[in-house]
Amino acid sequence: MTRKKKSQGGRPKVAIDPTIVEQLAGINCTVDEIASVLGCHKRTIERRFAAVIKKGRDRGTMSLKRAQHTLAMKGNATMQIWLGKQYLGQRDQRDAPAGDPQLLARGVREMVGALFAVQQ
Repeated sequence: MTRKKKSQGGRPKVAIDPTIVEQLAGINCTVDEIASVLGCHKRTIERRFAAVIKKGRDRGTMSLKRAQHTLAMKGNATMQIWLGKQYLGQRDQRDAPAGDPQLLARGVREMVGALFAVQQ
């Protein structure tokens, strides 16, 4: 008499390397994209690797910030302005609200008057 093996139930686990999941999350791949690359369903990735995905996304964000900071410190004015707006609360100043035609007209008259005064 031979005994049958007891069924484990469900599909066998797909072997997925967590390092690959972390690297893909680090370059800002979506869960759908990660699942597509690894050949499994996105719910498998979400269920088994939520912490790995967060870690990868955090590392990717830090790397991007580091690169932006490096550019700014090397004198890239565009990056310096952008980072100033994002992290230091800096913003562009406007003398007159865009919707106020009287203030805008006065500003144009002053600029034209200054321009003609310089030319004479």
